[in-house]
Amino acid sequence: MIDPRELTERVILKGEEWADKDAAASALEESKKSVFAQAVAAAMEDAIKAGLKPLSVAMAESRAYLSESYKAHVLQMVEARRVANRARVVYDMGRVELDLLRSHMATTRAEMGMTR
Repeated sequence: MIDPRELTERVILKGEEWADKDAAASALEESKKSVFAQAVAAAMEDAIKAGLKPLSVAMAESRAYLSESYKAHVLQMVEARRVANRARVVYDMGRVELDLLRSHMATTRAEMGMTR
């Protein structure tokens, strides 16, 4: 039989892993606008350094969306959210396993006539 305390500890660890991964994904999501703003500023600076006329904000934003730094950030952000979501599935399944164990234990007690 599975030890309820051991299972509870495993569920707690799974929950903590999910929380850490969720926080990492959230941090990347929160920094998306900053990364985008940096890419816009870099596009404007690059045009000036190249001796071109200053870019419009719309053109700089278009270039920012195409920048390698912004695309890499978005890919990293999406991957971090995927990892966090998968960790959540593992945590949720641990909780289900714990609930099933509790139910099984209650049924066993009832069958033995030990309920109060």
